[in-house]
Amino acid sequence: MRRHNPNLETKMQLTNDENLINTVLHAPIGVCILDAKTLVGEIVNEKFLEVAGKSREAILGRFYWDAFAEARPYYESALTQVVETGEPYYANEVELMLIRHGKEEWIFVTFVYAPIKDKTGKVTKVSVWVLENTRQVAARQKVEIERAVSQQARDRLTRFFMQAPAGICILDGPELVFELINPLYQQLFPGRELLGKPLLEAVPEVKGAPIWEVLQGVLATGKTFEGSEMIIPLARTDNGPVEDRYFNFIYQARLNEAGRVDGILVFVFEVTEIVNIKRTLEASEIRHHFLLNTMPQQVWTAKPNGELDYVNQVVCADFGYEATEIIGRSWQEFIHPDDLPLCLARWAEALASGKEYMIEFRLKFHDGKYYWHLARALPFIEEGLIKSWFGTNTNIDTRKENEYKKDEFLSIASHELKTPLTSIKAYNQIMKRLDIPESVRPYLNKSAGHIARLEGLIADLLDVTKINAGKVSYTMEPFDFAQLLEDSIESLKHTAPKHQLLLTANPAVIYHGDRNRLEQVINNFITNAVKYSPGAAQILINSVVDQDNIIVSVQDFGIGIAKDNLNKLFDRYYRVDNTAMRFEGLGLGLYISAEILRRHGGSFWIESEPGAGSTFYFRLPVNRDKTHEVTRTATYYRDRHITINYQKTHNRLDVDWTGFHDVESVKKGCMLMWDYLEKNNSDRVVNDNTHVLGNWSEAVEWVGNTWFPMMEKAGLKYFAHVFSPSTFSQLSAKKSIDIMAGIITTQYFTDIGLAEKWINEQKLK
Repeated sequence: MRRHNPNLETKMQLTNDENLINTVLHAPIGVCILDAKTLVGEIVNEKFLEVAGKSREAILGRFYWDAFAEARPYYESALTQVVETGEPYYANEVELMLIRHGKEEWIFVTFVYAPIKDKTGKVTKVSVWVLENTRQVAARQKVEIERAVSQQARDRLTRFFMQAPAGICILDGPELVFELINPLYQQLFPGRELLGKPLLEAVPEVKGAPIWEVLQGVLATGKTFEGSEMIIPLARTDNGPVEDRYFNFIYQARLNEAGRVDGILVFVFEVTEIVNIKRTLEASEIRHHFLLNTMPQQVWTAKPNGELDYVNQVVCADFGYEATEIIGRSWQEFIHPDDLPLCLARWAEALASGKEYMIEFRLKFHDGKYYWHLARALPFIEEGLIKSWFGTNTNIDTRKENEYKKDEFLSIASHELKTPLTSIKAYNQIMKRLDIPESVRPYLNKSAGHIARLEGLIADLLDVTKINAGKVSYTMEPFDFAQLLEDSIESLKHTAPKHQLLLTANPAVIYHGDRNRLEQVINNFITNAVKYSPGAAQILINSVVDQDNIIVSVQDFGIGIAKDNLNKLFDRYYRVDNTAMRFEGLGLGLYISAEILRRHGGSFWIESEPGAGSTFYFRLPVNRDKTHEVTRTATYYRDRHITINYQKTHNRLDVDWTGFHDVESVKKGCMLMWDYLEKNNSDRVVNDNTHVLGNWSEAVEWVGNTWFPMMEKAGLKYFAHVFSPSTFSQLSAKKSIDIMAGIITTQYFTDIGLAEKWINEQKLK
């Protein structure tokens, strides 16, 4: 790289280019002349330094990209192409970050890299022309063309103007005769003869136009005129139609030796096409906003980084503020404080993954009240990049109010029914103790059974309303879990006289939890098994301790459940199709059980085959704080949940998941996979779930929406998934992969060997 030479300017002034140097230094727009071979700055004017915000010493005698390192990644190739091809590079009104006076600033500039050629056509210099559009201030310095220069200097100066990347002409005298015209200026008027003619003769349509008065003003006052996107009715050819054309102008007065104006130097860029495109976009945006304002929902858009940039009139009417005020405040000010943390977390996940954002929250309206809304936003993607977010907030307050009223009604009804039911039960028990005819006693026993079932239904309704209101209380204390299971089975035997409730295994273990609530779970599982296996004779109950977990299973030999229905069984009010007319109940028991298990850090799953029966499982973790051995190297990791091994030969990760998992263990294992994939520059994974037990469905959304996009960005291209024998695990895997379908090439397998064979056949990086 060429070193800075303090005497560079002095030496240059001794050459015959003195007048050329003075001309450049006093040009009204920023100009910098670079040596084409070294890209070292040789001449730079004040206007260029003003736009660049840098000192002369930072540019003169120094490598150009040392001074403009911040712009180098974007425009180095363009400058190199100018030197190699001899063709200029134009950039009109581009937004650019420059370090000016030591500070980062975003500005708009129009600039050109233009070659300067010698008589043989070889590019010897590169001129950089720059005009800052941020304040529409271009170079104001006077251009003084000395008439008494040598013919050689005049030829060089003429060549300089002819190769300039802007339209330039010199209008001489009060009649404004075209004294000099460069090719780009002539291109503005193809087919017209301009040189040597007065302006009004060559371009008669300017007579009476405002631009003519501007020119006269420059002649009279000597003041420079600068115009941006000025509209001028001009024909392009002699006989062509007059059309509205737009220009960026600089009119600089030319002074003679006496300091009087004797002509005008014109710099011009035609921007007609740019203005028309801009106006078309503005009109399109107006129509777009009109359509959005006709929608009854709150509509908004955001930048790729999530910054709000538009809201429709519905938002303004609801909040009582102008759009600019709402955009400045952002959503956070209007979201209920209790809903805000989850909203922000979900929004951050959506921005990171580029996936759909959906959540329910309360928004504060201008009347001071909060109203429930369903928010949904999708990214608008072009060429693989998010350009903006489009979102809606739908008012669901009426639906929420109806749900609340329904739950409130159920709660009140349940409580109101409970009192008379207690009395009915007491009367029934009294009547059974009386000396009554034997013919009446069967009816009393049947009524007692119906009373018991009605008690169960009312208890379920009360539990659901408490769960929805977040008012379920838990008493956590240590107890003998084996004894709980035995007691529960014993108490249920008399309610299922046609079934044998067989406890096949029940190891002793002390568990810390709510005994009564867990007894409710056991009762729900067993009564459910009895209900849906009316023709069977046995219910098998089993309890084991496996990998610091209590695993309880309840197996029936009844109607069974199709795969499509398995994930829905623990939803509120859900019952398998075609069973509502055959079996009693509201479908609340499993929903309540699922909530109780979640509060204990547990999980549940089902294995079933239609016509052959079902096995319901639940898991309760014990010894949660126990530490486990971990082995870790740069290419290998192993703990009790996951083993990761990077195979360099095939550039793949072999991942073996083991045992029972919850949200925390799934997230930890997935993040380890992401780390090993990225650090080893791998692009493929064999994901073995053969040894996975239980259910990890609560982590499905995170895996699909957050983790898979992270893996794709880290380089993952091929994903071979080996199924677990667990139907629940298979359903979870398919759902998480379906969420990100199309991003990564994925195949399902039941055999690890076939998975490895397929992954190895994929093309390596």
